[in-house]
Amino acid sequence: NCFDLSSLTLKERLFFSPIKYVPFSFFSTRYAKLVREFDLVIANSKITATFLHSLYNIEPSGIIYPSVDTDIFQPSDQKTKPEITLYLGSHLGDVRKDSVKKIITNVTAKGYMINLFGNARMATEIVHNGSNLISYHSNLTDIELAKMYSRSKLTICPQKWEQFGLVPVESISCGTPVIAFNCMGFQETIDETTGWLANNETEFLRILNGALEKEDLALQDLRNTAVHNFSIATSGRALEELLEKYINQKT
Repeated sequence: NCFDLSSLTLKERLFFSPIKYVPFSFFSTRYAKLVREFDLVIANSKITATFLHSLYNIEPSGIIYPSVDTDIFQPSDQKTKPEITLYLGSHLGDVRKDSVKKIITNVTAKGYMINLFGNARMATEIVHNGSNLISYHSNLTDIELAKMYSRSKLTICPQKWEQFGLVPVESISCGTPVIAFNCMGFQETIDETTGWLANNETEFLRILNGALEKEDLALQDLRNTAVHNFSIATSGRALEELLEKYINQKT
């Protein structure tokens, strides 16, 4: 759920001025009250745990990353054509349209086909005004999405409000590195072996242009990172250990 700043008082707008849209649940007293009623609170990332601490004074029982099905998200289609995948985000306002346009300009100038998915409203405008190198994919099955990642040289994630973000994990599980901003959950899923993190837009475009020219990162290293850190088995073991610890403390 999201809200926009037009619903806020002038004082509140000044406080939230750097952010156009924010997840409403983070500032809901009802949400905080509900969370405090549970015996176990599990965060899906370190950044979410930080929010729980700082906004609600709630101490999570542990952190367990959401998992991906690495049997589905695995390398499949060959990277035979120059393609990239560009994720437009799932929240209104978490991607700047002007940044996306700059990314597209840089990528198409090098002859790459762009596979868009995510925010349908933004995609409609981009495809309508774009070139025949740009296509939008909606209602993809996991198998179709895995094939799209696998065909791509890069997956680009220009979001700045992802507490975790499954897209990078799905992509590296398919052997495709990721470019994202050095903030929020991306700091926990992307490192020098799985992609690149940019501190600002200028650096983002510089890294992107360099990555398009570089040889592909080692597919197996990407895959191994995903399996080791984000597979169903890994998350399952972490949950089992947390529950066992909780039960032992109660007995």
